[in-house]
Amino acid sequence: MKRRKFGLAALLFLAAASLMGQTVERTESGVRFSTSQPVLNGEIVFYSPSIVRVVKYPSAEMPEKKSYPVVMTPQKVDFSFGQKAEEVVLTTSNLVVILDAETGRVEYRDLKGNTLLAEKPYGTNFLPRRDVNKSSYKVSQAFMLQPDEVIYGLGQRQAGVMNHRNQQIELRNVNTNICIPYFTSARGYGVYWDNPAVSQFNDSPYETSFTSQVGLLSDYFFLYRDGTMDGVIASLRDLTGKATMFPLWAMGYWQCRERYKTPDELCNVLDKYRELEVPLDGIVQDWQYWGCDSNWNAMKFMNPYYINKIGDEKWMKYMPGGEQPKLLTKEPRIKSPQEMVDYVHKRNAHLMISIWASFGPWTDQYKELKEMKALLPFDTWPWNSGTAPYDPFNEKARDLYWRYLTPMYDMGMDAWWTDSTEPDHFNVKDSNFDLMTADGSFRSVAASRIYFFKSSSIGSG
Repeated sequence: MKRRKFGLAALLFLAAASLMGQTVERTESGVRFSTSQPVLNGEIVFYSPSIVRVVKYPSAEMPEKKSYPVVMTPQKVDFSFGQKAEEVVLTTSNLVVILDAETGRVEYRDLKGNTLLAEKPYGTNFLPRRDVNKSSYKVSQAFMLQPDEVIYGLGQRQAGVMNHRNQQIELRNVNTNICIPYFTSARGYGVYWDNPAVSQFNDSPYETSFTSQVGLLSDYFFLYRDGTMDGVIASLRDLTGKATMFPLWAMGYWQCRERYKTPDELCNVLDKYRELEVPLDGIVQDWQYWGCDSNWNAMKFMNPYYINKIGDEKWMKYMPGGEQPKLLTKEPRIKSPQEMVDYVHKRNAHLMISIWASFGPWTDQYKELKEMKALLPFDTWPWNSGTAPYDPFNEKARDLYWRYLTPMYDMGMDAWWTDSTEPDHFNVKDSNFDLMTADGSFRSVAASRIYFFKSSSIGSG
């Protein structure tokens, strides 16, 4: 092993080794390595004693990459470094990471020497491909699990199983199937595949793998604290952020139906609960308070029933399609959206309202988003309405979203029902995924989950 001396200005590199075409350099937070068979460069970075990031790439320099789920940055971690021939051993107070410097294969063990998980030999692969207007790779990383090992996670699934062994799962957000590229093992560890592109999870007796349609590197996190589920979930919360606790009222009973069609209807239901002395904490105003499908998600009350405009020709064009206005035999009790919100609060309840990630062609938002080229023109709900999802990766579009939502927030809405944020995608064509967002092709980001407006601006109600 060749030792290098480092000055104070280069404390990042604490040790280096060169062996038969492979190199391993100890860094302040882990190691940097290169292999020749296959040609790979990579880094092992400790974020905490229980969280380690493994990155591999075929290029000379590590590509730039944005992570949507990871909020943690590497912390100062004490770890030991040992090397014997091609085997590099890194040990923290929680786990042991072993690197095969010849192949780049990584294995994870507990402090007693028991193997928790190992990458499959030569299990990191890059297949060149085009991503619209730039070079990319189809990226895959394979692991070897124990035959009887049980794994959970991968998001909200409709497969009817808890254990995801022997499953093939597309990791793309669709209605009722929400992807999180992460699994937790009953052996007490977790793996988070950090690639937002359309991906595939596959498990078979031969390997367990993540494969992303596009990407420039293999990038995942291994989490292990003490062998317990609590330990791995605590590590995941450190890595991706701690969810804000719901207000106490949100833990109570909610009343919701397909939708209420008038303010009086919603308030009458609330009155009945109070009359029967059935506890009720929240009630939901679902869709079409904005009116017809062409006016989808206008984020304001334009349905004539909600603004006391039944019979007014200027407003009747917003009446939801297929509905005939009923003859009003008496003056509405609740004559405006603000009166509805105030009434719900006066009756000691809270109001949630539906908002969407798409906009109809009559809306002001649609017109502004089209001008800034921040719409994704594929088929979405509602059918044949011209409605299009907006590009949430565009910062100006996110600002616009909150700007239009702010008046309803100021009205006193207690909670948002952010519906169809997958978003709904019908008549799926491969070319849809070549549509460009502010962060690259839709294919490269379609499995991510991000905020649809400024999170710093949202109150808990």
